Amino acid sequence: MKKIILKMFLFIPFLLSAQTELLKQEVESLITNTILENDIPSLSVGLIYKGDTILLKGYGSIKRGSDSKVDENTVYQIASLSKMFTGIIANNLVTNGQLNLENSITNYLPKELSEKTKTKLKPIKVVDLLLHRSGLPRDSKVFKRKDGEPMAIGYSEKELLLDLEKIKLKSESGKKYEYSNLGYALIGYILERTSGESYEQLLDKYVVKKIKLENTSAVRSMNSSLSIAVPYRKESRKVETRYWETGKFVSASGIYSTVSDLSKILVNQLEAYNRFESKKVSDPLVLTQVKGSRGREGSYYGMGLFEDKTKRGLLYGHRGDMDGYASEYSFNPAKNTGVILLTSSGGEWIGLLSARISKILETSN
Repeated sequence: MKKIILKMFLFIPFLLSAQTELLKQEVESLITNTILENDIPSLSVGLIYKGDTILLKGYGSIKRGSDSKVDENTVYQIASLSKMFTGIIANNLVTNGQLNLENSITNYLPKELSEKTKTKLKPIKVVDLLLHRSGLPRDSKVFKRKDGEPMAIGYSEKELLLDLEKIKLKSESGKKYEYSNLGYALIGYILERTSGESYEQLLDKYVVKKIKLENTSAVRSMNSSLSIAVPYRKESRKVETRYWETGKFVSASGIYSTVSDLSKILVNQLEAYNRFESKKVSDPLVLTQVKGSRGREGSYYGMGLFEDKTKRGLLYGHRGDMDGYASEYSFNPAKNTGVILLTSSGGEWIGLLSARISKILETSN
């Protein structure tokens, strides 16, 4: 009897390995078909299943017509997924006592702002910026960009402060969800002012070094040996575009990363969320302890992540789109699964693909 039990015990890893392999084949077939159907120049993929990274792979080329293929270490600009990093940095500064979420944002802004502007902004708390309920408009009114065109010149501190003087609040702070890139540019600026460090230094200290990331940065002047995917317009995939010079918008949409690095964050985030949900152990990677008003399609927005209730548990994530580069990042702590997609030409297809992959991973658990 003992021998039978031992044989069964030894057979279990083989079954699990075979199941994982079949799962990978199903997902890879779906990915390949999606790329062909949508004429995608490049896509890098990271999959987490039962808490482990089971796939890190690239599809396509660095540039159309190039022999250089993308892989798990290919760098992409991750667009609005950058907001998750900003939330992690903010959580760390709160833990360190350098930032108070309940303080008015005027506590952290230059004294040179006009009294009228200070009065206008005083009701806005730091947490309101992070939860997209500040009342600030979606984008800058000072910095102009034609839709579909990349930012070629970075958004400056001078322009940010001028925006604060000129903008009209769309709603009363703390009351209504209004997605705001301007709000995340402002929170990034506040993080710099309260810490005395640049956003790049903060990212390096609280994320890159802590999680031992290799190819994640807030600036493009990274290791010259790295392969950076060339972006193409999402509405015309043969037309090459370029990366964005985001300036003070970096905290909203400017970070560069890889699926290899993002998979490390996601594995750590799954562990952090499971510890929090089971033992209430707090962690800077848990970004939804405080929830804002309902956001897109009934979801809640935390400090850099959406929270969606599904039949298979709570799904957390964020997506990004820069009229070229696009990203999808999501995870389900109850199922210990996660999906990361980075592409050089976005569009609706990437969200649909992410949702289909998530369902396959979660229902195979």
